[in-house]
Amino acid sequence: MTSAKRPRRIPGQTIPCGWCGDAIKVRDTGRLPKWCSPVCRHRAWEQRRAAASGRVAVEVVDRVVEVEKPVTVVERVEVSVAPKGGAWPALLLDLAKQIDADRIYDRDLRQLAEALNLVLMALHRRSGWQRLMR
Repeated sequence: MTSAKRPRRIPGQTIPCGWCGDAIKVRDTGRLPKWCSPVCRHRAWEQRRAAASGRVAVEVVDRVVEVEKPVTVVERVEVSVAPKGGAWPALLLDLAKQIDADRIYDRDLRQLAEALNLVLMALHRRSGWQRLMR
């Protein structure tokens, strides 16, 4: 059997007395108090007793109590990860196919060519690349 946790009450919270309206400090646990003192409780009892016999009307008092309720927030964040090593050839082939299929805008071709030239220059600076090309 699982028991539901009750929300924690806010420290220092007060509610009004059901009879006189004075502030009553709410404790962290236990029942919510209705009256600020035994005198107010007795007067309210007298009022209810009189109303039950038809002599006096009873005023119903609603009280609002704020509680703390923990909320778990889950947020999905997309993180772009640069391809590494063996993933580059497949991506470059995909880029070539997109260019052939006119799926890349003409306005982007100049920046793309400049970036590819920088990649080729970086390859030529690598000593291992020079050995592979011989």
